[in-house]
This record gives sequence, structure tokens and C-alpha cells, in this order.
Amino acid sequence: MTRVDPTPPITWEWEDIRADDPHIHAYSDCDQRLFEVYGDTLHRNTGDHMPGGFDIIQDAFWRRQYTAIVSSNVGLVDLPSGKVTEKFIIAARDEFEGVRQRRWNSERVIYFLAAILRKEPGKQKYGEVRKLIGMRLQLWEQGRFATLCRACAERGRVTTIIRRPIDKERRARKFNALVLAGKVRSAVRQATDRSEGGIMDPFDFDAKSGLPVHEALAAKHPDLMVPDLNDEDVHCFEDYEDGPPGLLPLSVCDDVMLKVAK
Repeated sequence: MTRVDPTPPITWEWEDIRADDPHIHAYSDCDQRLFEVYGDTLHRNTGDHMPGGFDIIQDAFWRRQYTAIVSSNVGLVDLPSGKVTEKFIIAARDEFEGVRQRRWNSERVIYFLAAILRKEPGKQKYGEVRKLIGMRLQLWEQGRFATLCRACAERGRVTTIIRRPIDKERRARKFNALVLAGKVRSAVRQATDRSEGGIMDPFDFDAKSGLPVHEALAAKHPDLMVPDLNDEDVHCFEDYEDGPPGLLPLSVCDDVMLKVAK
């Protein structure tokens, strides 16, 4: 069992934050409140210009892999029991520890979880899943990250599902079978046609507004507003007489992760 000591907090000044993120916004009273508790504040930019102290080429590579994964419709398998699961947990621990020790950014961890645990059509038995996870872990150890990402992104591409109309008699038989099987919620959903829809591509057109999906979603979000803390009607932060309370450090060990995963 390996225990990891909590990483001591890093105290930054506003000048350090501006040097790390030259595109950061102008400092405000709200930023000061957040800075007092968390040692940082919200950055109103994408952060793509901040490699985090790593090699720019490597950081750009992992951001590309991360973007390809999160923009795909990827389903994840449940971890089976056995040695391959323990191997996966240890590998995941090493990935998180690499972020904590600043050897790479968090995009790599998210990519790792999706690439290793991705569902494969027709592979549902635990024995088949074990072989898949073991094979992908081997590819990961060999450094074949682009191969894993390409397979994951291609399998997770959003596709339009064509649903054939179901006649009333067939719908009634299906409803009766679902109710008898105890799947009342599924029966009600298919009877009321609530199962229609699906994931849309960001560049698909919204039927209501006629705009691309990404523009329709962006229009639903109001512009960012910095609250005026001098206004008595604005309640954003709680006042503490003795200053904000401290945060308790978290301590995680291997046996807890294995127990939760199983």
C-alpha cells in the first residue's frame, strides 16, 4: 500500500498570477475575496496560451487528444474484477500523481480514463472487457497515445440514429413486455415517445432558432458581470469575523481506490 502525503499549498501573489497568465482580466474586489480563500481566482479565458510550465509541443499534443475525446460520444465500461483492474487503478494513480507533481497537465488524465475504459460494441462479457483493458494498458505503456485516441474518437463520433416508425400493435406488445419485466419507466418513455432525440453536433442547426447549436447555446448564456460588493443588495460572499476558514487536506491511498473501484 502506498500513501501519498498531501501537497503543501502554494501561495501566489497577484503579480505571480499575471506573469503566469498574461491574458488575465483586470483585478477586482471579487478576485480579492476568491484569492484570500483559494490563492487564485477565475481566469476569463480558455487557458490555451498557458502550458503550465511544460513543453509547449507536448502540451499542445495532449490538448488535441483531450479535445478529440471530450467532443466524442464515448461510453465507459464498468471495471471487472481481477488483476487487470488493479493494474488499471495503479496506472490511474500514477497519472493523477503526475498531475500533482506537475509532470503533465490534467488533460492527460481525462484522456487516459476515456481511452482505456471505452466501450467496444459486441464486447460485453467481463472476460472480453478484461482483455480489452489489458491490451489498451499495454499500448499506453508503449506510448502509443495517438493510436488510442484515434480509435476512441472514431468509435465515439456522433451519428444520427434512424428510428423506424412502430405501429400501434407492436408498440402495445412492447409496452406490455416492459411492464411485465418490471421496467415501468422504460415502458412509459416509449409509450409517450420521450425516448426520441439524441446528441447533436455543435454545427447542426437548432430547429427552434435556426442557428447552429453552438451559437444557440452561447446565446442562452448572459455576459459575465462582476458584482459590486459595495451594493448592499448584492450577496455573493459570506463575511467571516476571523477570516475565511482553512481547507482540510485530502489523503488518498491505494487500498481506498481499489475498494471504491470494486
